[in-house]
Amino acid sequence: MSKSRPSSRSRPTSSRQDAYGSRPSSLSSIGREDEGHHGGHHKKETSSPSQQIVAHAFPGLHVPEHPATFTAELLPILAWQLRGRRLVLDPFAGTGGIHRVARLAGCQSVGVELEHEWAAAHPRTVCADATRLPFGPDTFDAICTSPAYGNRMADTYDGRDGSRRHTYRTALGRPLTTGSGAALQWGDAYRDLHHAAAVEMLRVLQPAGRLIVNVSDHVRRGKVVAVVDWWADLLDRLGCTLVERVDVPTPRLRHGANGDLRTDVEAVLVLETSR
Repeated sequence: MSKSRPSSRSRPTSSRQDAYGSRPSSLSSIGREDEGHHGGHHKKETSSPSQQIVAHAFPGLHVPEHPATFTAELLPILAWQLRGRRLVLDPFAGTGGIHRVARLAGCQSVGVELEHEWAAAHPRTVCADATRLPFGPDTFDAICTSPAYGNRMADTYDGRDGSRRHTYRTALGRPLTTGSGAALQWGDAYRDLHHAAAVEMLRVLQPAGRLIVNVSDHVRRGKVVAVVDWWADLLDRLGCTLVERVDVPTPRLRHGANGDLRTDVEAVLVLETSR
């Protein structure tokens, strides 16, 4: 059953939100690098767009590759779901895959990323906290994001023993910033932080806005952790209506603990807010 979306005066609030809830939009301060589909210049896509952009815009600055970008299988699906939208936000933007998706969809994009090295990978990504978004209410008509899954990629292993690990910590080359969802294993802390982030998403999303969440279950101690169902239930409780769930077979890592027990698909949850 559809639920009414809370009004701007009665929407659920986050204990982490504080003064950011009333901050004006800072969109005018964000670079406009990717406006080519409205008549400007298109940069040619490469196999590593973040590195190319940074090399041009920030000479001498090294941006570590992100270990969990949108896969090629997801790009056309996400772009299709954004068709007809004007301005999309990714509050967990990483190195900026959302900007490529937005170009495919023909809309404008803004990214938010907590880790400054990854935020620097694209001029339309700002370094900020997803639980304290620096935008006013009802700024975006779409949000498309892929939050961390709460899996072993959040391990704090630093890579010094030479064993093969695939984590945010080893990719970044340093401990993650305090408050990063990518640093959290599945549990209460993960759920609390992402609940706060979801509240912020709905604060900046317009009525009748589209919310697209790419997320996946994972296996822990031989059992599937139902991350997708948790996200679907959370957003339902916050007043969103599930329009569609698309399960997308994608390549999964096959090394490490539970390497032979990986889930075979990622989910794309497509939701809308009430008018």
